[in-house]
Amino acid sequence: MLKNNLEEIHEGVSKFLNKLNYDDFSYFSNSKETFDTYNLPRLGNSCYAIKLKIILGEWKDIDFAKQKKWINYITSFQSHNIDKFQTFFVDEVIYDFHIEYSNRYKDVLKLILNNAANKNYKTSNLKLEEAINAETKQALSTIYDAGFKNENSVEIKFKNTVEMITYLKNLNWRFPWNAGGQFASMCLYNSIQSYNNNIELEKFILQYLDKDTGAYFKGKPDSTREIINGSMKVISGLEWLNIPIHNPKRLIDFCLTNKPDAEGCDIVDYVYVLFSCSSQINYKKKEIIQLFDEISDLMYEKLFKKEEGAFSYFFNKSQTHYYGYPVSDGSNQADIHGTLLSMWAISMIQNIKHPDTKLKLIKP
Repeated sequence: MLKNNLEEIHEGVSKFLNKLNYDDFSYFSNSKETFDTYNLPRLGNSCYAIKLKIILGEWKDIDFAKQKKWINYITSFQSHNIDKFQTFFVDEVIYDFHIEYSNRYKDVLKLILNNAANKNYKTSNLKLEEAINAETKQALSTIYDAGFKNENSVEIKFKNTVEMITYLKNLNWRFPWNAGGQFASMCLYNSIQSYNNNIELEKFILQYLDKDTGAYFKGKPDSTREIINGSMKVISGLEWLNIPIHNPKRLIDFCLTNKPDAEGCDIVDYVYVLFSCSSQINYKKKEIIQLFDEISDLMYEKLFKKEEGAFSYFFNKSQTHYYGYPVSDGSNQADIHGTLLSMWAISMIQNIKHPDTKLKLIKP
């Protein structure tokens, strides 16, 4: 059981992270890395490492000068010559990959299918934009979690609030995981960079509040997974705005009757939604804690690799791609992203059960 092995996990993850470190602030994706270091995602893995050190309580033990140097490394990804993403954080390894594999003919077909059959296929350009946006959001949240402030603002593409809300409205909210992620990004930029759009963003998202589930979407999403993971994105945005979840009771009920799928992202999204709701309202807490114990044991039994002291992203399989970019062959091993997600989930579970836990919380 996980509760009897927390010290083993804490020690194992700390050692695993140190093994992945191949340069000052650069990290392999896993311990059996076959890719040349030049071709590895640098920004993402470095952010993951900082967040893991925060969760483990080790970030505070790093001297300030080194902390600052590490944060400067993260912010260095804002310095590049790509005009389209001038103030965004860009890992050129990821950027070059998306440019190289863009396919104009496939993109035209995707647009036709999206319009004719209400699909949500992403064009090459959209995949690139969303990858850059997601990495920028991740970098900013990491800087914030680490106790620093980003000195150079990210200039989003909208001239005014109306243009931003129109963009969010035109997203396909039958796929709230994707649409909610874009909403969360706008909330983060608004919070960190003081755009003062809190009222407009809350007014907007209330239009997508589903009265039956307490989740945020329109139409009929394809799965409960889409609904819960989409809610995680929206709630993370609301957290940046300091806005409460609008119907936490309904959302708790929905989650309790729809357990997560077996991969790191699904588990942590599910735990985050229940954790956020339960932190806001004292409702069915005993059931939530019992379910959290089951999830903890599942992660320890199915995702924790004892020989490596860390977690895999999938059951019996490491994460293979990072925003479309290949990072492993998918063998049965631990990886940095899966380890971060599992440790984040465990930190939330422990903070609900034992507020005096050594594990710290982070913001998505």
